[in-house]
Amino acid sequence: MKWGQWIALLLVVLLTAACGSEEVKEQTSSEENGQIRTIDGPNGEVEIEGVPKRVVVLEWSYVEHILPLGIQPVGVADKEGYNKWVNAGESLADDVVDVGTRSEPNFEAISRLNPDLIIGADYRHEEFEDQLKEIAPTIMFAPYSEEGAAINMST
Repeated sequence: MKWGQWIALLLVVLLTAACGSEEVKEQTSSEENGQIRTIDGPNGEVEIEGVPKRVVVLEWSYVEHILPLGIQPVGVADKEGYNKWVNAGESLADDVVDVGTRSEPNFEAISRLNPDLIIGADYRHEEFEDQLKEIAPTIMFAPYSEEGAAINMST
């Protein structure tokens, strides 16, 4: 290969690399600058702006789902019970705040955490949904069948 061809090849590689990194920066900044996502849950659509960083989780099964993804919640319902009874996978950080029981969350404690997102279970938190939505976007999931939900309501 001649010197001119080497220089042309080097310029093409540099140009391609520069364009690629610029594209990644644009995607990242648009995500961080308020891109709206709509999640369709059992209780309707919920709009979330950007990527939630301050998440409160009111049901242990969802804590188990987000920890392996590298997401440490800022608040968890019945943190002591979670640490005692759930011994699988990742552990909760020491600074995670207890926000009441799973059946009776503490709305003031949740509000003080200024969450970007609240995750709950519809069978357990449906009656509190309006109060939770006043604090932050709230997603309710249905982790169990109706029969399973009736059994889990007692815990």
